[in-house]
Amino acid sequence: MIMALYKRAFSILMRKPFRLWGISLLGTFLAGVAGAAFGLIPVIGLAVAILFEVSLTMILLRGYRGEENPRAVDLFETFKDWKTIKRVLCGMGWMALWIFLWCLIPIVGIIFGIIRVYQYRLTPYILMMEPDVKPTDAIKLSKERTKGWKGKMFWADVLIFIFLWVAMLILGLLSRIPIAGVLFGIIAALLGICFAALCPLFLGLVQAAFYDEIMKWGSYPGKQAYVQPKAPAPGAYPPPQGYDPAQQYSQQYGQPQQYVQQYGQPYPPQQPVWQPPQQPEQPPQPQPTWQPPEQPQPTWQPPQPPQEPTWQPPEPPAAPQPPEGWSEPPEAPQPPQE
Repeated sequence: MIMALYKRAFSILMRKPFRLWGISLLGTFLAGVAGAAFGLIPVIGLAVAILFEVSLTMILLRGYRGEENPRAVDLFETFKDWKTIKRVLCGMGWMALWIFLWCLIPIVGIIFGIIRVYQYRLTPYILMMEPDVKPTDAIKLSKERTKGWKGKMFWADVLIFIFLWVAMLILGLLSRIPIAGVLFGIIAALLGICFAALCPLFLGLVQAAFYDEIMKWGSYPGKQAYVQPKAPAPGAYPPPQGYDPAQQYSQQYGQPQQYVQQYGQPYPPQQPVWQPPQQPEQPPQPQPTWQPPEQPQPTWQPPQPPQEPTWQPPEPPAAPQPPEGWSEPPEAPQPPQE
């Protein structure tokens, strides 16, 4: 996760190194001039330096989000009205007071002070981005939001110094080589100058990255949220049709609701999500289906027993027909009746 934020912050810094460095240098110069002008009243110089520091913090946040190009006039964002000045000074002064009180604890006070520094790190962002929160409540809200993130923020600040120490150690050993060691000595000097000039800006971008991530996720989502999906190896089983890593990511971890409500788009907005190459569609191959051979049906039937004949009476002979032209004889006369 820290390496992923390092890469994003470094890419932003390399896009606008001179502009960001110039604005940072201008803010430091103005804060020094204000401190010298109010030398008799150190509190005023310290207040002006705090206002410039908070303005630079917001410039780095907008630069990390890619919202707009940083401008020198943005250094005076906290000076726009008396309400903003009072809000920023009260919130940052309240934070500094509590850190100082925690450091007064004997023996372990420094450790508790460092812990409170990381717990209250989101205070300037809350003071400028959330005007509904009271200045004295900003440290409470920051303490709640940084749960689970303090260790990551600590190692993000420490690792860059460890890298520098290792690099300077190696270059210091190589500079002892005769003749060629002069070149390594020059490289070590240039590295120290670049680190001194750009390290504050880089750490400011990393701090803005942590604020952006905390607002997106709330609680720490785990290392899987910062791992880019890998393409399948050649010859491996291709992903199914319609596979989308972003959809699987959303189903596994869910969309960060605070980010969606604030920006109206799913996370991540600017990072393109890798999609596997589409496999050419192939027509489905007919699969041979085995069917058992049909059993022959028996056609032989046993012989039927002979039917016994049933006796029928002979038909009577037909009556003889009279010859042609024959007529019946007349009836005999009947005798008279008495």
